[in-house]
Amino acid sequence: MRKLILMLFLVPTLLFAQSEGVKFEHGLNWNQIKEKAAKENKFIFVDCFTTWCGPCKYMTSTIFPQAKVGDFFNAKFVNAKIQMDKTKEDNEEVKSWYTEADRFAKDYKVVAYPTFLIFDSKGNLVHRIVGGGDADGFIAKAQKALDPNSQYETLLAKFNADPQNTTIAKAMAAAAKDAYDKETQAKAEGVVLSSLSTDQIFTKDNVELLLSSASIKDSKAFNLIKDNPAKFDAISEKVKANDFLAKLLIGEAVNTKIQAKEAVDFAAIEKELAQKYPTVNTEKASLEMQPRYFSYTKTILD
Repeated sequence: MRKLILMLFLVPTLLFAQSEGVKFEHGLNWNQIKEKAAKENKFIFVDCFTTWCGPCKYMTSTIFPQAKVGDFFNAKFVNAKIQMDKTKEDNEEVKSWYTEADRFAKDYKVVAYPTFLIFDSKGNLVHRIVGGGDADGFIAKAQKALDPNSQYETLLAKFNADPQNTTIAKAMAAAAKDAYDKETQAKAEGVVLSSLSTDQIFTKDNVELLLSSASIKDSKAFNLIKDNPAKFDAISEKVKANDFLAKLLIGEAVNTKIQAKEAVDFAAIEKELAQKYPTVNTEKASLEMQPRYFSYTKTILD
């Protein structure tokens, strides 16, 4: 009898513990997941991850198990995980998704991890999030998938159909940022900036917009900061125009060399940048980059 009473107290606790965290589907194929979503009138949340991805592991171990994250995703979505790489340790369930994983990578342009794809109840892709974050921030990003006015894929179609619409462009820029689509983000932010006069652009309210869009070299925002450093410095509290531009230019030049598997000659890079961007002094940025670069190369060699 005492054991029975103890179990009565334990069962609610066990049930509560099991309810915490995001419940990911197991034993279902993609068509069955879509059928379940349609039946329950829910969106579909897909975690595209790899076994070697650190941020993927962090989301799995730290974010998805949280009760508030589970409460949100379990109520709104049918949740699934797709392992995008192949390893010797893969079980039969993972192997059964190999073909689908390859299709997801191709059809939905999954090139960075983690990538989170969100589909409507009919299985149409409506939103994507690239990269993780804390629980509240990630819930906020996923919340945007529920509203057509903030869905990445929906906005992208609208933006491509009416690329000069400032209202759509503003929403597109925010969605593209979450999707790590820098090209579309810069293009959308360029449209927003083009709708403003120079005096309207250089206000404290537009600092983040300028910095975000200027992360693409030679973009409209990049050139605005380059050509108006004093105006930018007057409204920016975090970074000076020259420092921002110099770090961007040095960083891109070094990364380009690394990707091309070419030797990095910092003096040569500085000289080349000085010729193309004579108003930007890259000496300090170059000196700051060198220890990081040599630490990186040492790690690779080791």
